[in-house]
Amino acid sequence: MTLALLAIFGVLLLGLIVFGGGQVFMPLFKALWEIMDKNGAHISEDKINNIFAVSNATPGVVSTKFGFFTGYLVSNGQWWGYLAMIGTYLIFALPSIILILVTTKMIRKSKTNKYLKNTIIFLRPIIIGVLLALSIQLLMGTMFPQIYFNSYSKGYIPGIDSGGRSHFFSGWRMWTLMIWTPISIMFSIFWLKRKYPLLMLIIIFVVLALLIFAPWVA
Repeated sequence: MTLALLAIFGVLLLGLIVFGGGQVFMPLFKALWEIMDKNGAHISEDKINNIFAVSNATPGVVSTKFGFFTGYLVSNGQWWGYLAMIGTYLIFALPSIILILVTTKMIRKSKTNKYLKNTIIFLRPIIIGVLLALSIQLLMGTMFPQIYFNSYSKGYIPGIDSGGRSHFFSGWRMWTLMIWTPISIMFSIFWLKRKYPLLMLIIIFVVLALLIFAPWVA
């Protein structure tokens, strides 16, 4: 019951007070899931990374997928997880939709309101700071899986992770990953600027990653 209430309150709060793209929601949902893990949800770092990968690789609004997956994490694989997923999705999405509709009407009535304009200007550097922090966190987590930082479950203190990912990306794979990451980022930027199909980019990276890192090799 405590876990369910925590998930409901968390997705409701995030849906109401946070705005922006999926990248803004990623660290916040990660913190929520880590809190849920400490309350018996059994959410590993690998599971969170898998959710981020699936959510960003599939079409649709990323943040609502996080709300959807929260219900799955609450259920711990139980049959009622499908109902929980729908429930957390609606709890996350509906209040936000209602709030947007109300806010839109207010903005139309007060387009010349200087306080509203100043508030929007004030929020811009905050959003930029969140995006920069997330970019650094994702880059560090990708290039150096042995190192963790800014993690609620570990007290936000940097340290060495000895889990499955760090064990796999060791030796020659670690050095290969350090070279592969910046090259793949630059190639992705080039690909997207050319407006080539995103699905094709994902397929190319999956095939190349399998060939380069060879998970079947001990």
